[in-house]
Amino acid sequence: YAALRVLNHVLGSGDLDSLLMDEIRVKRGLAYSADTRLQNDRIGSFLIGRFATRNGSMKQALGVVREVLSRTAQNGPTQAQFENAR
Repeated sequence: YAALRVLNHVLGSGDLDSLLMDEIRVKRGLAYSADTRLQNDRIGSFLIGRFATRNGSMKQALGVVREVLSRTAQNGPTQAQFENAR
């Protein structure tokens, strides 16, 4: 669970330095905010994300989310991202 909390912070803490905020808002201006949160139950933990964008930008924004998740799954966070989240 501790590792998932760090990953949640790296991906979508809501801060401008999180991966989703950086890629969706800062670099592309597709949404005002993008964030993730953890939801726990007796069976497991879920990472839930959200953002709001214009209808015409939805496909591009979802593509960015997929790319960020794929890249993070393959490479993990950088050492600097890990230290910042820790």
